[in-house]
Amino acid sequence: MREASVRDLVHDSLVAIRDECPSAHARIGDALGTRKVRVSVGAEVVWVNFAESVVVGAEQDADVDIVVGRAGLVDLVLGRDTVEDALLGGRLDARGSLEDLLAFHEGLRGYVAGAVRSPSAGRLMARFLKFEVEEEGSRGT
Repeated sequence: MREASVRDLVHDSLVAIRDECPSAHARIGDALGTRKVRVSVGAEVVWVNFAESVVVGAEQDADVDIVVGRAGLVDLVLGRDTVEDALLGGRLDARGSLEDLLAFHEGLRGYVAGAVRSPSAGRLMARFLKFEVEEEGSRGT
């Protein structure tokens, strides 16, 4: 079975937040500014350049580099792990200057605030998690 796409989840949820929770979308943009973020989830790599609107795509140099496994992402989203514990435990890696990492953190807070207030973003995340949790079960983990 094909994996659920992190790229599609990020793109579609940012569009949903933009349309359904503009204040959170503005918060993300204000925090990230022109920073470029590379998010690696398992084998999938997604580049986000918020300065170019809701662009998720082409490879580019990154100011912030985030690396997490698919299971690690699911654990974070479901609250089975925290960002702090995942960082300290080596399940999540975040690289960039302190200023860029703090800006990313603020942008992530805006993303979460928008995602919980956006009905469409919530449905997208639920669909992604349903697939991932079903896959976990089929692997016996």
